Amino acid sequence: MKKTSLFITVFALILIVFSACKKPEEETNVAPAKPSQPSPSIGDIDVTINLSQIYWYCEDADGDPLSYDVYFGTNEEPEFLSTESQTIYDFSEALLPNTKYYWKIVAKDDHEHETIGDVWNFTTKDGGSGTGDLTWDKETIDNSGTGNFGLGYNCQIVVDASNGIHTVYTDRDNFKLKYAYKSSGGAWSISEIASDASGELASIAIDNNDDLHIVYEVYPGNYLKYATKTLNATTWTVADFPDAGTYYLASTETYFNLKTDANNGLHLVAANSGGDNFLQYFYKSATGDWTREALDNTQNSGEQPDVFIKDNTIHVCYGGNNGTLKYATKPIESGTWAIETIFSSTGIYHTAISLTSANEISIIFKDYAEGFKCASKTTGSWDIATIDDNYANYAGLDVSTDDILYASFSYYGGTGFKLGYKPADGSWTTQMIDEIEGYDYIQYTDIVCASNGHIYAVYQVAEGGSGRNILKFADIYWAEE
Repeated sequence: MKKTSLFITVFALILIVFSACKKPEEETNVAPAKPSQPSPSIGDIDVTINLSQIYWYCEDADGDPLSYDVYFGTNEEPEFLSTESQTIYDFSEALLPNTKYYWKIVAKDDHEHETIGDVWNFTTKDGGSGTGDLTWDKETIDNSGTGNFGLGYNCQIVVDASNGIHTVYTDRDNFKLKYAYKSSGGAWSISEIASDASGELASIAIDNNDDLHIVYEVYPGNYLKYATKTLNATTWTVADFPDAGTYYLASTETYFNLKTDANNGLHLVAANSGGDNFLQYFYKSATGDWTREALDNTQNSGEQPDVFIKDNTIHVCYGGNNGTLKYATKPIESGTWAIETIFSSTGIYHTAISLTSANEISIIFKDYAEGFKCASKTTGSWDIATIDDNYANYAGLDVSTDDILYASFSYYGGTGFKLGYKPADGSWTTQMIDEIEGYDYIQYTDIVCASNGHIYAVYQVAEGGSGRNILKFADIYWAEE
């Protein structure tokens, strides 16, 4: 009995010693090494906004398969972006210009071990700086047109905070108002604004909440309606415009334009009825109702107007009576309109206005006698410069974050879609983006500058041979030298 007890005691001691000497597998497996060797390198500056990927180095002493949580953003504590199985992350869209980005990697093995890497950073260079090669990609948005002059009529474009693209246009053959949307890196989706929409002309604006607003013309009758929706909503809320029964446009060829201000107020300029083109101004605060007032009661004023809002001040340009280009301004909340005549010719058409960060006012317009021009001033008198010696129609204008003016226009006789651009201290340069041959021609164009340094444009191509129209899109950007 004593021998048995001794044997059991000795065996138990051996087991204890053996157990103490042998560590569990979990304790012998080690966590991954800390991620290192980032690209771009730590503190890099002048990184291209078209950066295609970031990558890093990481290893595991046990040879375990690793996964990597990628954190990336503009905050010093970057947010989770994705989980990757390789030491690389591919970007699907351009980065913001002149922006400091922070990123880190958390490496994980299949034993629930993880190693948190350091926070790295790099800074992008200015985008759209007018250096390098001007490059563009073109694609068709909508080719469902069936008749003359219909699809793409009066197309306009805006961009949201995430660089999603929104355009509104009409199918004049069927009197439908259409809306196309493309998320950054996504595909176009097309819908009708409302089942009763019969708009011939329309204007779109987007506010600081990324809510969309559209004013459009109902035909026949030539009166206005207002449609709105939040960014992710699938349906539009459509309502009659104030004075819908008594307020009419001068004709189906009388254009109007809608813009938003910093407080999400809406501003619309349009010509009144009766064929006399008295220019009217409409305003709607973010929570209020539409109001209306006369802006210019001079007969035959209000030809193809545009509006721009900056620093709580309204800026309006339009074709005035007797072939004049006019500019009007006043504070949003109060005051009277200050109106001046900038330029006189045999005819003024297709005006558009924008302001730079230095408050330089720029107005582009078609001078029926001498081509496509720009009137600009910061203080003092207006300077008139020629953008293109030939006639230009249906122009759009916007300014980039680095104060480059970009103008879109239909070239002489509709034979091409051209881009004009002018740096803050430079002169105008033009570039043919899409040249049309044969019986085809271009009419309507519009342009917007995105925060990623790209310039987005929409334009209508009329196919003279088939008699149908298509709506096209151009993504324009500066490639690296």
